[in-house]
Parts: sequence; structure tokens; C-alpha cells
Amino acid sequence: MKLIDALDEVLKKEEEGRLRLQTASRKADDIRYEGEEEATKLYRKLRGGMKNQTSDYRAKWKRRLELLENKLKKERRTEAERLKQTAAKKQKKASQDAYRFLVGQL
Repeated sequence: MKLIDALDEVLKKEEEGRLRLQTASRKADDIRYEGEEEATKLYRKLRGGMKNQTSDYRAKWKRRLELLENKLKKERRTEAERLKQTAAKKQKKASQDAYRFLVGQL
């Protein structure tokens, strides 16, 4: 009977080992799953933050470009107005000079 008892003990130990291995495997899977979930949450959070930073950056540069464009348009208008005034003064002077010349010829 001792051989049968020894074989039963060996089978019992193998079963216990298999159960411990299954338990350890389940724990490892749970840990791996939690790690994957945490990594996914972290990735989504970082990705969302990067999207926000990118859109903020683009909006900032867009506003800056609009301000510069408006400034340049204003400067162009001012310069065009100044040139018109200068041209009008020169035209007036030229017409006065032409009139004086014609009057002086008579």
C-alpha cells in the first residue's frame, strides 16, 4: 500500500502545483491587463493634451498672423493716402506753374 499512497501523494502534489500555476497565471494576466489599461489611459491623456496644445498653438499663430495682416493693411492704406496727397500737391503745383507760364506768355 505504500506505493499507492506515494503515487497518490505525487498526483496530489502535481494537482496542487498545477493549481498554483493557474493562480499565478491568472494574477499575471490581471496585472498585465491593469498595466495595459493604465498605459491606454495614459496614452489617451497625453494624446488629448498634445491635440489641445497643437490646436492652441495653431490658433495662437493664426491670431498673430491676422494681427500682422491687419497692421500691414493699415500701413498700406496710410501710405496710399500719403502718396495720393503728395501726388495731388504736385499736380496742383504743376497746374499753377503751367498757368503762370501761359499767363506769362501772353
